[in-house]
Amino acid sequence: MRSDNSEEWKLEAGIIECVEGNPKGLQFTWDGNSFYGDGRDAPVGNYEDGTVTWRFSGQREPFYTYRLESSRWKNESGIQISNPAPKIGYVHWKFDKDSLSVEEGSDWKEGASTSWQVRGDVPQPVTIMLAMYTRAQNLFDEATQRSKRTFKRCGKLVLSSAGPPMLCSRCSASATKCIVCNGDCSSTKFQGKICKTCAPRKNFCIKCSDPLGDQKKEGYLCSSCGLGKSSDNCCKMLPAK
Repeated sequence: MRSDNSEEWKLEAGIIECVEGNPKGLQFTWDGNSFYGDGRDAPVGNYEDGTVTWRFSGQREPFYTYRLESSRWKNESGIQISNPAPKIGYVHWKFDKDSLSVEEGSDWKEGASTSWQVRGDVPQPVTIMLAMYTRAQNLFDEATQRSKRTFKRCGKLVLSSAGPPMLCSRCSASATKCIVCNGDCSSTKFQGKICKTCAPRKNFCIKCSDPLGDQKKEGYLCSSCGLGKSSDNCCKMLPAK
């Protein structure tokens, strides 16, 4: 299999190896149902009854799930990056005998491979796992780095708020959690305020500072962070130094 950005994998006697691109030299084993590498930390792909699932080490829920439909692989669950897991879009693939390509309208990152040429007898489940390998690995690495980031509340006094605090698509999956402390605010919630210093970044997520994008939602504060003296303090979360 060779992608439009020169990533190439070969399958021989059940051994899958990357022979061009990054990660050149990486090997996996395919036994007809499972796709796995050496060591406990290697990701594992499984195929059963027309469904492909992919898990990274320590994950109980699949990172992604694909269902085989006639001449396409349908992305069933989006990309799961945490538990409970926000979904990072859907990527559907269409295929014929010797090619695999991303369907129009899929959520695909700029620069990622959108088509693959398939030569020889490569099982359909293996083609989708290889086509998604780099994207899944990059998203998992991003999620791991995000989980290590720490933030603190700006806390400046706000006399006139610059607008409602908004969450990006990833953070909006936990919109019932308080912006500041992650406490539950599903039943009782309070609108946060943004100070003049943080106002120029109001097009960025109030919680993680990533760009808001199209699937933004308003975030709220719990009673502990949104009442009393804290109610007039800026709720923008800033990277901790």
